[in-house]
Amino acid sequence: MGSRIANIAVLLLGLTRAIYGQDGTPMLPVITGCTQSLGAGSTVAVTVFGTGFQLNSTLSWNGSPLTATTVSATQVTALVPAGLWGVTDSATVSVNSGGITSNCLSTNVSTSVLTPPTIVSASPNQVSAGGASFTVTVSGSGFLAGSVVKWAGIPIPPPTSAGGTPLATTFRSAGQLTALVPASLIASSGAYNLNVVNPDGTVSNSMRMTVQPVLTQISPNSAAVGASSVAITATGAGFVSTDLLVISLSNTQTSIRPGRLSATTMIAIVPAALLTAAGQATISISDTAAGVSSAGLPFTISQPPVITSLSPGSAFVGGLGFTLVVGGSGFRAGAAVQWAGVPLPTRFVGGTLLTATVAASLIAARGSVGIAVAVPGGGGSNTMAFTVGSYARSSGSQAVVNAASGLPSIAPGSLISIYGMDLAVETGAAGRLPARTSLNGTSVTINGVLAPLFLVSPTQINAQVPFETPVGNATPVVVVAGQKNAAVTFKVTATGPGVLMQPESNHAIAQNYPDWSLNSPENPARPGQYITVYLTGQGPLDNPVATGTVAPVDPLSRAVAPAQAKIGGIAAEIQFLGLAPGLVGISQMNLLIPEDVAAGEQPLEVSIGGVAANTSTLSVQAQ
Repeated sequence: MGSRIANIAVLLLGLTRAIYGQDGTPMLPVITGCTQSLGAGSTVAVTVFGTGFQLNSTLSWNGSPLTATTVSATQVTALVPAGLWGVTDSATVSVNSGGITSNCLSTNVSTSVLTPPTIVSASPNQVSAGGASFTVTVSGSGFLAGSVVKWAGIPIPPPTSAGGTPLATTFRSAGQLTALVPASLIASSGAYNLNVVNPDGTVSNSMRMTVQPVLTQISPNSAAVGASSVAITATGAGFVSTDLLVISLSNTQTSIRPGRLSATTMIAIVPAALLTAAGQATISISDTAAGVSSAGLPFTISQPPVITSLSPGSAFVGGLGFTLVVGGSGFRAGAAVQWAGVPLPTRFVGGTLLTATVAASLIAARGSVGIAVAVPGGGGSNTMAFTVGSYARSSGSQAVVNAASGLPSIAPGSLISIYGMDLAVETGAAGRLPARTSLNGTSVTINGVLAPLFLVSPTQINAQVPFETPVGNATPVVVVAGQKNAAVTFKVTATGPGVLMQPESNHAIAQNYPDWSLNSPENPARPGQYITVYLTGQGPLDNPVATGTVAPVDPLSRAVAPAQAKIGGIAAEIQFLGLAPGLVGISQMNLLIPEDVAAGEQPLEVSIGGVAANTSTLSVQAQ
């Protein structure tokens, strides 16, 4: 008995709150709709919908009070005796609630039917899976106070069905409702339906709602041409069992059924047949049952790198560490030279050239080592053999490159690096200027002229190309302890600029003016400020100097060939280009940072005499 009384008390409390405002003032009863149907004995069952109805409300039919039943604060019903209505008569209906009479509503008994509500639109009608709860606005007609928006699945329920999950609904007008869709209903992608159920039990048409899957990441995001297959792990939200991974390439879409699937992860295999040519593809997730798809993410199919040369191609057991020059194609930023599968510290010089540091510990034992190159997402290259053999003085392979850029752009007076093997008995460096032409028993002649030396080691020599060297092919001959290594040739051009860069990076060696601090991300130059960049290979000079001697201060030795510079793609004024006073084989270029260059790490592009230098970077601060 007690629990029943408690339940009645709760019902009364809820009804009281529905018909009184927050301050306890009675709410004015309002009628928003009325329906009738024929009852027993020619009576008419009338149902009035609205708001503010209290218990013991009465209903008046053309002014005649009727015995009524208050179903809720929004619904009152009554039976109209046969004598109070005519088949063609119209009637006026009102409700008296708590001593307050509502508005009057006219109705015609002969034409009054239960008219279902109609949905015209819902906004939004598409959302992303895994999102937060949201409010949907339903527009149409025939909505009543007490109408409820329901969220139902596919297939579309019949018009008479009231199935689905009821949503917290707010009546705005006869033409608009709003409803709160909880996050739990959009956790999975798919097609859904909204319908409206009126208090009289009539059900609207259904409005399609779509929840699209969300793709946030794919790994890997690239593959090499010719790969056997690639397992793609897609991460996101709202994945369902009917989802497929779709790869779009060259206007062709291929759907792939996943091998593993959860609500947030999908693993699918991209077959080798789709990896036969380089191109830019897009990967997305498609819910085939619902006909909705995620946004796509890029997937790159690239040519694998190819190694065509190694310099040196061998080393002797117990030798010093050295720099390995790798030539080929398909190299990209982030490429790594691999020594027996282990990546070496690698410097990306360009698409056809890499240099890597080989530690002495790697050549402590005899053997043949496989050298390969791996690029991010591009797979591995072919493998070339590198031999570590017993020490025996013999002719070895050599490579000659610009010491600053690592490129084959070399001019008279340039600093160069000669790579090979058996280039010196032991490592030695010039400790003073002017430079020496013999170090630790090693000397170099270029076209018969002794070259100034700055560093010698068994695998590398840094030297200056004599200014006397003519344009064309040049022949360096390395003599070690009286024995000549095999001669090679390299090409000399009128200009061959190479910008000096900081170790293991492509940041130019440059000083900010006027404090001469080293330019770096921690110490950027301001737009409108001068900066001094150092390079080699500037070509002819208006005040020539002797090979191996330091550049003069007065008069300066200026470059003759025309030069251009850009910082961040914007032309930069060159205030001076010529030999750096007090140095050998090194030039300085004084540049004015453009006022409109963006802040951050900006590319520096330099060309002298029409020959482009290696691309480097400078640090620029915000205005």
